[in-house]
Amino acid sequence: MKLKIDIATNNFKHGGGTERYTLDLVKGLNRQNITPAVYATKFDHSIPEYALIEPHLVDQHRTLKKLRSFLFSSRLAQTRKNSAAKLIACHHADYADLLICGGTHLGYLHHMAQKPNLLDRLAIRRNRSNYATAKLIMAHSHMMRRELVGLYGVPPERIQVAPPPQIRNASFHNPEKLPTCAPNTALPTMKPFSCSHRPATRAKVWNCLPTFSNIPACPSSSPLSAPRFPAL
Repeated sequence: MKLKIDIATNNFKHGGGTERYTLDLVKGLNRQNITPAVYATKFDHSIPEYALIEPHLVDQHRTLKKLRSFLFSSRLAQTRKNSAAKLIACHHADYADLLICGGTHLGYLHHMAQKPNLLDRLAIRRNRSNYATAKLIMAHSHMMRRELVGLYGVPPERIQVAPPPQIRNASFHNPEKLPTCAPNTALPTMKPFSCSHRPATRAKVWNCLPTFSNIPACPSSSPLSAPRFPAL
C-alpha cells in the first residue's frame, strides 16, 4: 500500500525555518512518487512546489491573529477529519504521528529569564498538548530533548534527535565557494542569546529532514546523513 502523508504547516511559501523545511520535505517525498496533502492557513500558488501537493486550506480568517496558533489544532482536526493519512506536524498540532520540535516555550522563557504572561501560559498549555499526543517527536538538538523530558515530561523513547545542518545552500565539498565577509566589515555587538529559543532567530535555523519508512527525504545540500525513524 502506498504511504499517504499529511503535512500540517502554517504558511506554505518560500521562507525560512519551518517554511523551508516543509518545502524540502514535499520535494523529497515527491522524488519518491508521493504527493503529500498539505494543510495550511495560507498558500503561495505561484511557487513551483505548489504543483507537488494536494492543498487543503485551514481556514482561520475569522480568528483573531493572536489566537490563531492556539486554535490551529482544532481547525486542522476539522479540516482533515476524513483523512486516514499519517500526520507530520510542522506547526502546532495534536495527535501527530511525527511532531517537529524546533523549540519549547518553557525552554525559551528559562533561557531568556522571563516570567510567563497570559499568552505564554497559553503557549505552554498548547505545547503540553502537542507533545503529550504526538507518537514521535523530532528534536533539533540534545538540549531540546532535555527540555522535552525535563520540562514537559515527555518519555525519552518518543524523542529522536536530528541536529540541523549549520549552513544551507552552500557547497560543503568546496569550502572556497563559501561566502565570506567583506574586508573590514564591522559586526554589531549583541547581547548573548540562545539561538534555539529566540523566536526571531530559531526560525532561521535550518532543519534536517526525517526519513519515513526508508524514504530518503533529506536535502541534498545537508552534510548530515538522513536520520532514521521508526516506521510511522
